[in-house]
Amino acid sequence: MWERVGKDQKRKAAGNAKDKKKRILFLAGGILGCLVLGGILTVWLLAGKHTESKKAGEGKPYHAHYVLIAESMEDRQWETLYQEMKEQGAASGIYVECLNRTFPQEYTREDYLKIAVSMQVDGIILEGEDDQKLNGLVDQAVDRKIPVITLMTDCEGSKRQCFIEMGKYNLGREYARQIIETVTKDTQKVLVLVHSVKKDNSQNLILGGIRDTLKNEGNHLNLELETQVVENSEFDSAQMIRQRILSGSDIPDILICLNDQDTTSVYQVLADYNMLKTVKLIGTSTEDLILNGIRKGSVLSVIQPDAAQAGRKCLEALENYRENGHVSDYMALDAKVIHEENVKEYLANETAK
Repeated sequence: MWERVGKDQKRKAAGNAKDKKKRILFLAGGILGCLVLGGILTVWLLAGKHTESKKAGEGKPYHAHYVLIAESMEDRQWETLYQEMKEQGAASGIYVECLNRTFPQEYTREDYLKIAVSMQVDGIILEGEDDQKLNGLVDQAVDRKIPVITLMTDCEGSKRQCFIEMGKYNLGREYARQIIETVTKDTQKVLVLVHSVKKDNSQNLILGGIRDTLKNEGNHLNLELETQVVENSEFDSAQMIRQRILSGSDIPDILICLNDQDTTSVYQVLADYNMLKTVKLIGTSTEDLILNGIRKGSVLSVIQPDAAQAGRKCLEALENYRENGHVSDYMALDAKVIHEENVKEYLANETAK
């Protein structure tokens, strides 16, 4: 009898344990479901509320609503591009919105793409990236009949409609022309900083443009063109220049940086060691520090995409696709060179915007 009671108690305890485990799993599942539902509902409410407020408060009728999504709007280049798109769009009955500005929280490009799809916008202009997750979200937007234009950096392999960038080979040619215009009889060495971690062929195209143009248009010059491979961070670029300065050897006469971070960090190193008169810098950044350097003559020039042309081509690409169902797969932008002679005009135009 006692044996049977013991077995019954064990069965009852086991049953209670199973029931408790089920309740815990059910509760955990419920909490997870609420979190997921809450996240979806939050995005939906934000998107819906925002779209209603814009339609009601904009004051001007528009036939299309496009959004710009960038990795960061801290870069002046992207702010300039956005202002150009916004102004050109307003003149054509198109409302252009930057989601980085509308939702300033620490969202990622993936988050912004999800919000754009929830808002049912008419088109997306995206600073792309070689990333499978981002590509998948681009494909989802296109599958929802929302065309996507990638700008400056592509989402290669995705269903995006068009990629618009400043052609890398032509960019290299522009770098070379800046070298040719500024060299003197004392100029001997030109150094180009390139990064070791690059998934695309863009750096090689730029270098090809530099070499070919120096060979064809600068064949009267006696220049040594050197490339320096650094790791994929501005710290490594700055450290490399610092080591060259401290060693006192292999200091270039002209130094070319291919991105904003290198331009700024290398400029700071040259300033710290009082080398701005010795080493002439050509870069890409339009930060105040660099623009002031151009104004003072300590930076030769910076090369940027033509923002007005970029805005026009992005809007035209989306409009053509929506009207005709097709658009060119690739478009190239012209380069805009900011130098000592036009930097004041550039700053004045930026201030006016």
